[in-house]
Amino acid sequence: MIYLSRLILNLRNRAVQRQIANPYQLHRTVMACFPTGNVGLERTNDAAAGVLFRLEEDTQTNRLPLLIQSTQPPDWSALPADYLSPPDPFDQVGTNPAVKSFDPTLSTGQMFHFRLHANPTKRLGKSFGQDAGKRVGIYDSDKQLEWLQRKGEQGGFQILSAMSGQDQIQKDKIERKATENNATHELKFLTVRFDGLLQVTDPERFVETLRAGIGSGKAFGCGLLSIAPVR
Repeated sequence: MIYLSRLILNLRNRAVQRQIANPYQLHRTVMACFPTGNVGLERTNDAAAGVLFRLEEDTQTNRLPLLIQSTQPPDWSALPADYLSPPDPFDQVGTNPAVKSFDPTLSTGQMFHFRLHANPTKRLGKSFGQDAGKRVGIYDSDKQLEWLQRKGEQGGFQILSAMSGQDQIQKDKIERKATENNATHELKFLTVRFDGLLQVTDPERFVETLRAGIGSGKAFGCGLLSIAPVR
């Protein structure tokens, strides 16, 4: 079973304002709404919370939806006070937070529209000397799409089309300060948004991909693959 949640964040809340600029802190707030024992488990464990999230921007309504996927039911009552906006009576969903569950049953050849915020990376080869094995971001748009195609081959789907223009693939550098041995380090983090059309090639592997997410940076809001049927 997969649980999908949509939270409309209260942009007047100071904690929300801080966490928008620091996705790792946003991740910590989300994870506090799941049992600690489930959060600490590997994603391959059936009892794991399996949390993935993505912050969206609704320019038409000037709202900030937070989408969360999990393999365990969330308890959004654990969120801080005033963290969410009041329910909008004109919203089609009608509730905030909104939660639904689904058990994906897929077949080979099915096509879906998709959206993915990802952290495309590669490991440096032996020719890079001391940096060999280091994981670095992929900044070239064509290489990013090649990375996505490879993830599809591994994950039970193929990319039929994907937006690759500068306006469609957005690059953001997320900065986080980490304290270690009384020293502060600034970490640069690349995120890329992919939108397009995919086709299922291996339903079992594709469901595993949906559950596990794609790529690294999941604690920074990357990896959630959202799909919608082609009508």
